[in-house]
Amino acid sequence: MSVTVDDLAKHLGYPATPADSDALQRSLDTAVALIAPYLIDPLADTPTLDLATLTVAGDLWRRKDSPGGVYQFADGADYPTTLPRDPLVSVWAWLVESGLANGAVVA
Repeated sequence: MSVTVDDLAKHLGYPATPADSDALQRSLDTAVALIAPYLIDPLADTPTLDLATLTVAGDLWRRKDSPGGVYQFADGADYPTTLPRDPLVSVWAWLVESGLANGAVVA
């Protein structure tokens, strides 16, 4: 996998990578650790895998501010709600359809 903290920061909409990017790195490392056990080829390096990694890491990053699954803002703007579910649900079909993971169901 070739996703970097800079890639994750860009994916999350940051204009530049924050100087203190430890939390971003932890989200990225956790995403890699969640996806890796399901890969057919642990050395795979594809755009689909990169996108899946960014998506899972982004979801994990957003969850840090949404205990219980509700991402709240004080300004009352309309934002999507983060649901408390398996972080792989949003990328599982990508991994299976691209041949990166087997078809075993992720609960």
